[in-house]
Amino acid sequence: MLAPSTCLRTLRRFIQIRLLLVFVCFSFCVFGGAFGSSASARDWSIKEVPQDLDQVDIYLHTVDVGNLVFNNFGHTAVRVHDRLGRRDVVYNWGIFDFGDPLSFSLRFYKGILFYSLGVYPYPRVLEAYKDEGRSVWQDKLNLNAEEKKRLIERLIWNAQPENRQYSYQYFFDNCSTRPRDYIDEAIEGRLKRGTVASLTPVNFRDMMMDGYKYNPGIDLFLDLAMNNRLDRPISVWEKMFHPIALRDTLLKTKLEERPLVSSSENLATFNGPNSYEGLAYPVFLIVFGVPLLLVTIGFFLLKERVWLYRSFAIVSLPLLAFGAFMGVLMPLTWAVSAHLDLHHNALQLLFWPLDFLLVPLVLGLLWRGRALRMQARNLKIVRTYIIAHLLVSMLLPVLRSLDLIQQNVDRALVYVLPPYLVIIFILLRVGFKNDQEGVKAS
Repeated sequence: MLAPSTCLRTLRRFIQIRLLLVFVCFSFCVFGGAFGSSASARDWSIKEVPQDLDQVDIYLHTVDVGNLVFNNFGHTAVRVHDRLGRRDVVYNWGIFDFGDPLSFSLRFYKGILFYSLGVYPYPRVLEAYKDEGRSVWQDKLNLNAEEKKRLIERLIWNAQPENRQYSYQYFFDNCSTRPRDYIDEAIEGRLKRGTVASLTPVNFRDMMMDGYKYNPGIDLFLDLAMNNRLDRPISVWEKMFHPIALRDTLLKTKLEERPLVSSSENLATFNGPNSYEGLAYPVFLIVFGVPLLLVTIGFFLLKERVWLYRSFAIVSLPLLAFGAFMGVLMPLTWAVSAHLDLHHNALQLLFWPLDFLLVPLVLGLLWRGRALRMQARNLKIVRTYIIAHLLVSMLLPVLRSLDLIQQNVDRALVYVLPPYLVIIFILLRVGFKNDQEGVKAS
């Protein structure tokens, strides 16, 4: 059993999540860590390949996950230390301009998001790492002179003003895939060749849910919002979009007889954030499902009581409003956004935009404390809509069991569908009456 304090704390977190953050949570270097202006006050980047590459050390920096939506996946950077030339800088692909939050969020929602490479002195970066209170690992790359040359040449090219900006894609082109790709290029593609055909037991949805276990509610929303593109098994190469997975893979990689990482050290050590893995959905069911079950039993045993109608309205209004919001968001995103992971969502069978029309009707139940009376024509329209909604929603588990829905909607079927169906059922049974019934009774 969950402690009451844990349930209350989790519920408070869930309620406080603002919908705007759901869009921004992808983009705050969703699988990265730092943000700011894309322009540095001074250009710290290396301008030419050092002559003595034996005096150059190149490191992978991996920043542990944080407890905020924009750092739940950690961060990756590359440090280049030229001992002879006294240059020690860190290349960071997680830079973006958040000067106008609303425009930034809308651009991201439409699939138009640009990040930049930033280059900073290592002492300043180390100080920033420690200020964030997140553990940082430094892994020395075991590269020969030619491999170092190729990698530094790529960094020099990338640091040119015209090459710094890139189109950010949270699974395929982010602050972790950029170092991965450049390291792979330096070792002549051996990293990709050794990992691209090796499938992992996880998919992108699994990793997304795992990443947001520190912020329950975000994981639930994204699980509902994203389609079956997240549900295919991913390769080891693809898994390295995640900074921690990139580091784990490099630590295991060997180039002929030499390991790719020659030494590792902790630059900063802190306790990780609290995890609430798998908590959002059970809390969702407890908050909505249990009260609705009690109200349903009350309607069957006690018939129509004022307090039953009002209790039903109080519990169902937030869920109906959420479902209607999702019902509007899903087709709208499909129409205007370039994020393919948000298109053709199977849960559109459950979340209908016209559910917004049910919200004022349920408000009427709350106000009056009894069934709403309607003219026969209006009552027929409302009941036809509710019956159609009920039948289509019940198709979800059938289609899923027949494997006609490839999207993993299993959590939604277990935790979200039942209370939603109860609301629709109660509305159909006791929510509305023909206004002529009152006339006949009198």
